[in-house]
Amino acid sequence: MIIKNDRGGSLTWRLPGILAFTVAKFTQGMIRSPAFAGAVWQTIRAMPQAWRRRRHIQARRTAPSLAMDRWFAPYPYLTKLRAARGHVRQHWISQS
Repeated sequence: MIIKNDRGGSLTWRLPGILAFTVAKFTQGMIRSPAFAGAVWQTIRAMPQAWRRRRHIQARRTAPSLAMDRWFAPYPYLTKLRAARGHVRQHWISQS
């Protein structure tokens, strides 16, 4: 549901990392538990309501988006994926 917090240019800039991270986590969730797909479906169905609420909140904001962006650091999606990939590689290296 992080995607509901981004709009316009910031979403366009962050979308590749968000998509890669989401696909990786979805795959991991499906491998661990097939019931995970049901939770994903519920999340997708909840997105329109989350966006409506977000629009309502944004309509009442008193500070511009750029001023708010200075307070938050973007989540390092690609860095996390690279670190996880490296961890998996290390896990499968023979210990002999």
